[in-house]
Amino acid sequence: MRLSPYTQRIICESVQDIFGTDAHVKVFGSRLDDNARGGDIDLLVELPSITQEVERKTLQLVARLQY
Repeated sequence: MRLSPYTQRIICESVQDIFGTDAHVKVFGSRLDDNARGGDIDLLVELPSITQEVERKTLQLVARLQY
């Protein structure tokens, strides 16, 4: 996976901070290919149940992770 341990930790902590400790995040797409270059970071956030204000929380996560 082409994400540093620091970046992985920030993503996981941000997802759990915004969506709760039961949320899980998975990376998919080109970042899983160690031979590829560049590309965005594709994330799948899995939640155990329907979450209130999911759109607002999603935008909050995107804003927090941009750099």
